[in-house]
Amino acid sequence: MPEAVLDLITESGTKKTIACPLDSGTIRYGYGQNTQNLTGFSLPDEGVLILKNEGISVAVQPYNFPYAPHQSFRDFLLLADSISYTTTQWRVVPTATPINGPIPSKNLPKNPPNGLFGDQNGTNFVQFSHSLYSYLHLLSPQLQAQWTSDAPFLLPVVQTALPPILGDSSLQLLPAEFPDSGTVFINEVHAAPDQLEEFIELASTSHRPIRLDPLRLLKTTASRTSAYRFYDTPPTFCALQLPLFPLLAPHQIRAFPSPTALPNDTTTLLLQGTGARTFDEMTYSPWEAPLEHRSWERISLDSPGRAPSNWTPHHARWCCPSEASPNAINSCASSMGGVEVSAHLKRSHLSFDPNYYLPSTDLWVSMAAGDILSLRLLDRGGRPITQWHSFEGIAGDNPIGIGPYLWGEKDLSTGIYSVQIRLKNASSLQIKNLPLSIYNP
Repeated sequence: MPEAVLDLITESGTKKTIACPLDSGTIRYGYGQNTQNLTGFSLPDEGVLILKNEGISVAVQPYNFPYAPHQSFRDFLLLADSISYTTTQWRVVPTATPINGPIPSKNLPKNPPNGLFGDQNGTNFVQFSHSLYSYLHLLSPQLQAQWTSDAPFLLPVVQTALPPILGDSSLQLLPAEFPDSGTVFINEVHAAPDQLEEFIELASTSHRPIRLDPLRLLKTTASRTSAYRFYDTPPTFCALQLPLFPLLAPHQIRAFPSPTALPNDTTTLLLQGTGARTFDEMTYSPWEAPLEHRSWERISLDSPGRAPSNWTPHHARWCCPSEASPNAINSCASSMGGVEVSAHLKRSHLSFDPNYYLPSTDLWVSMAAGDILSLRLLDRGGRPITQWHSFEGIAGDNPIGIGPYLWGEKDLSTGIYSVQIRLKNASSLQIKNLPLSIYNP
């Protein structure tokens, strides 16, 4: 291939093309003994090498150098133990290692989508974990024709069904829309992690992708207020001419690295769009021990984020210790909304004044056969002050007495509390909070 060229795409999307004539046999390009020099050619730590002949891609090879601390540059190199055209084929070996062929083929690793992007023309691009070059034969001819080596990890998609190795999902994506109130929410905040990193999780209720680039985060502490771009990171290894912006997929829950350090003190977060229009807000304070490393999870998207009673610490399962639930439904509720628990208090205030003694009320809950109802009391900050009390109801409306038995007959000071209702069956978990005023002179 005397007219072959080698394209190099860096992580930031810079593309460089160098003439790379090929003959039969093994050819080494580089510097040193037994190599052929390529003028002006150098390799960054990460990139995608694309070998073309007469404009047709004949090899698309991502690489990175996972050097250990003791492995210095130029003393070690990457050697393929197979040919899969993914980064999984590489191993680090000393430069003196002999190269023997032929190199065997290897089963392709699973390649699920890990991002969504859009352009100004309304085209959506799904980003995959590995280059799609080795997976093209699994796609329809129409999708194969849409792929380009200038964006080897991206596939423009309108509607398609992906095979199991590519995520086993059906995609039907409309053009993206700008964020708006009622379509994008703060769903989880992790400000004091132990094993994880700080993150802010968003939830979408829209049937269309939502643009993330207009969003900004406003952070208010006791000392100052500051604003930050929430997330506008473009795709990596993409040399397309038209700029791409990140999207939140329809009905997606996704955790993002916080654009600013999240203080371990009382902090208010506002999610805003163009013109400083606020879409959602929440205020958090550190959880008390032993919950100090748990995230703040939203209970319901149907209730305001600014309501303290709509937030609760992450609930770790007894079998699986955890501090948060990034990129998943919150442990406390079905975060994507849906049918809300049908429940109300007959009277939303209790009085222990001897002259106006109303120590209990009825909670009416609509249940289906087999539903398990659990109740507990939260303080004004949304912190549980009682254990769960569980009941198995019958189909229809069930009255449940609410009174001192719920909080162990102990005296509660005058204030606003919340009765937290959890309704669980084999297929769903729903949670709702109802305010309860207690007067105890």
